[in-house]
This record gives sequence, structure tokens and C-alpha cells, in this order.
Amino acid sequence: MRLPLAAVVAVAVAVAACGGAKPTAVAELVEGQGAVEREHGGGFASAPNGQPFFVGDAARTGTGAWARLRLRDQAVVRLGAETLVRFVAGGARLETGEALAEAGPVTITTEAGLAQIEPGGVLRAIGGAGGVRYQVDIGRAVIQREDGPLTLEGGGGVVVAIGGAILERITPPDPAPDAGAAVAPPPVPPPADTIAATVKGRGVTSRTGSEPWKPVAAGAAALAAGAAVKLPRGATLELVRGNDRATVSGPAEVTIGAPDGPIVSARSGTTRVVARDTEVVVTVPGGTIVTRAGGDTGIEVGRRETVARVERGEVALDGDKSDASARAGETGVLGKDGAASVRDLVPSTIDVALPTGENVVIHDPTRKVAVKIDLAGACPGGGVLELADARGSYRAPRRIGGTSAAFFAVVGTTRYRIRCDSGGAVKSGSVRVAGDTGAAAVVRTAPVNLIETDGRKYSVSYQNRLPALTISWSEATGASTLHVLAGGGAERSFESSGSHKLAAGTLAEGSHTVWITSGSRSSPRTGLRIGFDNAAPTAQITAPPPRAPWSDAVSVTGVTVEGWSVAVDGKPADRDGSGRFRAEVDTAGKGTFAIRLAHPQHGVHYYLRRRR
Repeated sequence: MRLPLAAVVAVAVAVAACGGAKPTAVAELVEGQGAVEREHGGGFASAPNGQPFFVGDAARTGTGAWARLRLRDQAVVRLGAETLVRFVAGGARLETGEALAEAGPVTITTEAGLAQIEPGGVLRAIGGAGGVRYQVDIGRAVIQREDGPLTLEGGGGVVVAIGGAILERITPPDPAPDAGAAVAPPPVPPPADTIAATVKGRGVTSRTGSEPWKPVAAGAAALAAGAAVKLPRGATLELVRGNDRATVSGPAEVTIGAPDGPIVSARSGTTRVVARDTEVVVTVPGGTIVTRAGGDTGIEVGRRETVARVERGEVALDGDKSDASARAGETGVLGKDGAASVRDLVPSTIDVALPTGENVVIHDPTRKVAVKIDLAGACPGGGVLELADARGSYRAPRRIGGTSAAFFAVVGTTRYRIRCDSGGAVKSGSVRVAGDTGAAAVVRTAPVNLIETDGRKYSVSYQNRLPALTISWSEATGASTLHVLAGGGAERSFESSGSHKLAAGTLAEGSHTVWITSGSRSSPRTGLRIGFDNAAPTAQITAPPPRAPWSDAVSVTGVTVEGWSVAVDGKPADRDGSGRFRAEVDTAGKGTFAIRLAHPQHGVHYYLRRRR
């Protein structure tokens, strides 16, 4: 099941004519509030106002944050909270969240074609099983297509598949009827013992027995049990029996099932099964795949095997050779020889429970951690957690749906996002597992760095305290003035008769430009970036060791530095003025507990302790 990435905001990109030319910025951060970050070279860091973005970079906003970006064509795009935009050759791809055309119209590229959002319009992209839903929440957008322009008003949208085929047009909701107006009765679903078929797209053909293939028009289709159906790319066939349904996406070849048997027999292609009232059976080469009531499964029939990606509920794989069962988040595999197996196993026990929307680092020497993410807090009516692949892409995410929580194992770094069933805002976060034990001593002193104003760019990282800096110019004589221009535009100056020594914390984290004037002469302007070292120890855990036998009560002790809060097993720890902390944990029946450290700017870290 492949989901295309969201819309592309078109910007002009200047390509250097020779290999030695410097790359040209394609966007600039004009203003932001809250956590606004730039990804460059594979890592995210805080982005100050004025931050340029180049092809390959990404801009990301956190929970409750927003940002305004000025593009190369001077259009201004406002990014809402929890939004990720990645700049690529020829444009900028909106991967999550929403974008608003703020100053003038903004031209975007979608799977449906080039679209222009009018000033004040908001575009949102929502991934789905059969394609991507582009929705204009406010204002208007016009998509230029070969068959003529398509206008989307506020509340309207379109669902498109890979390749540009329109699967569904979404019309804006009608205004509320007058109090005295008659209300039309809700549509009545088909009887539970019949299968209703609906075709979307062109080029669909069908036949019964050995009859010639005949075209099937879009809309409700009269397809008898046993009829074979071929669907080209971009076409879909929806089969409904009561409240249960199976949606087949082309290219595919299937056979319509009987009302009292499997709903469909799939020879090739992708089928999305939603089982509500009863179990839904799909016949595939090598056996059958049964989605239990309450389940949601994507089934893809390949040349050698059929893959069932379970999003909700449970699926049984009844193979001719062996059987297996898979639950939400797992992948069932049924070979053409009838052998069944399960991949992407979901952990049966949990090491740590995490709230939604946090970027956390988990310290555990086992390097594999079973994580629980709360869904109910983000989506009261239920939602789906999507896990990005190893490259951080959501093009074909692993999906885990439910109403309370999602469980998965983390090795290395895993990015995730949560989509609510109600269509609410997307929440995103990441989990990284580090193999240290927390035994390393915490650095409590500020680093000292020497900077020469020679026109080069300096990068200074610190662990727990902002650095002390000694800034000098070899050509300065007598008294001199140090000028510091912060990324936000504020300028400060310092006087000295020699090197300029700035105490720890004088310059904040972020980008600065520094230069020294002496008499009528000035040194070259020199770039200085101060950044937090995310790999630095945030705490030293002195007890207990990573694996230790413990009774029902365990004493936890350690030390951290100023600015970090400490909680052990969900309860705040006692802490003195020197940063030492202590807590008592009731571990009856527990094999694992977590020590949580949080900092307003530097993130969240968990140190795991396991019973030996």
C-alpha cells in the first residue's frame, strides 16, 4: 500500500552553472514562534529568524508552533503547528501539517496537477488507503488539469491516486437547513446478504465465465457473484456487504465473491478490507485472509506471496500448508505454496510508555526498546500511528490503528505521526535509542572556546552549560570593540583593550555574526553558531545499575544539572540545590522502569533500568 507524499509548494531554484558555485537559498525563515527547526545534513537544529533553506533542507514546526517562510518568488507561506516541509529541486514538498498562502497567491504541485491557492487559503493533505486527500480548509484553490480547471472551495477537496487519477471529488458541506425544512432520511445500507459494487475511474472491464471482456462504466455496477473484473492503474472497485467493505485498487484482477462466502477472490493488486459487523474473507493464491470484525487490513497480492498489513484488529491467515495470525501493526505473509508467517512483530510487553508528539532519546544498553504511544490522548475517537521507514519517509508507512494505544519496537531512530479518525490535526514525534547506561559523569562546567575574527565560520557545541568565549583579532592594537549581531537582528557591543572574554551564557544558542573594530579598521565578519550537543550526558544514574536484582522497592539516585526536571516511574523525584536526586520506586511485578529527564529547550531523555 503506497501513499504519496503531500503537496509540493512550487519555488524557483537557481542551479549553479559550474560545480564550484555556491548553492542558492530557495527560502528564508521570516518569523516563527515556538519550536521551529531546520534539517540540514540529516540532523535537526533550532532555526533562527533569517535562516536560509537550500535544496535538501527541511523546515519543521513543533506542537503549538508556527513559522512564516518567504520563497524565492517572494510568496510567503505560513506553516501551522506540527508541519514538515522539505525543499527539493523545483519546489518544496509539504510532508505533514498545513500551509497557508499568506502574502499573495502560492502555486503548488499536487498529484492532481498544478494548483494555485488564493491569499488566505489553507491547503491540507491527508493520506489514505487509496490515495491522498487534498483539502482546502479556507479560501479557494484552482487546479489546472488537461481536461480543464478544477476549482476547490473552502471545505472541498479531491482524492487522487499515484499518477494523477482522481478517485473522488469532495464537495463543501451544505449549509444547515432551515428549522422548518424537511430533512432527507439517511441512506440505507444494502442488505447484509448482498454485495453492492461501485466502480471509480475508467478502463474497468468484466466478464462472466468465458464471455468476452466488457467495459464497466463508473458508478454503481451490476456484477454477479463469480464475475471477473480487471482494473487499470488509478481505478478502484468498492464492494459493500452490510457495513463491511473491500476496496480494490488497480492495477488488479479479482473475482466477485458470493453473498455468503468470501467477499472477493484476488489474483493480483491491492485490496483494502474494513470489517465492521462480521469477519471478511478474501481468497488469495495459497489460501484465505480473514479480517476479524473491527479490523482494517491492506492486502497486496504479489508474484510469490501475498502481504497483509494489519492496521486494526486481527487477521487470520489460513494457508494450504500452515496458518498464522497477525494483529495491528504486524504484517502477515501467505506464500503461493500456502505457508503462512508474520513479520514486524508487535511487542507483547512494554518497556516505556510515551505521550504523543515528543522527540525523545531512550538510553538502554540492550539497544531495542518496546514502546507504547498513547492514542487516546491525541485522538479521543481513535486514530492511526504511522511509522516512517529507515530514511524517515512516509511514502509507505507501517500503520498501527486503535482507540487507546499503539505498540512497536524501536532500534536506532524511528519517526512517527498520528492521524485522528476524526480528521483532526496530525501529531508527530521521534524516538531514538542510545546504547549507554547513564553511568558517565555529567559535565557541570562551561566549555571555553577561542574564536579569531578571520572571516571563517565557527561552530561551537556545548553539553550542559553555554560556552565561555574568548574572541580576538590578531591585527587589533590598543582598545577595540567587539560587535555581536544575533540571528534575530539585535546587535550588542563589548569594549576591551585586548582579547574579548565573554562569560558562559553571554551569547545564547543560535547563529551570530561577530567582528572587531580597532580605530578606523575592522576585522572580517565571522560566523559563529552555538548549538546543544544532543549526545551529551544529561544525567548520571548512580543507582541502581542497568541490570540488577531488586525487591519490591528500589532506591534511585543520580545527579543532573540546572534546568532539567526529573521523574522516576512517572513521579517527580526529590532534588537538592546541587542537582542530586533521589526517589523510591515500587517495582512489585515490574521488570522495567524509566527515569525521565526533561528540559524546555534540550528535549526529553529516558534512562531504562531492567530487573536482572
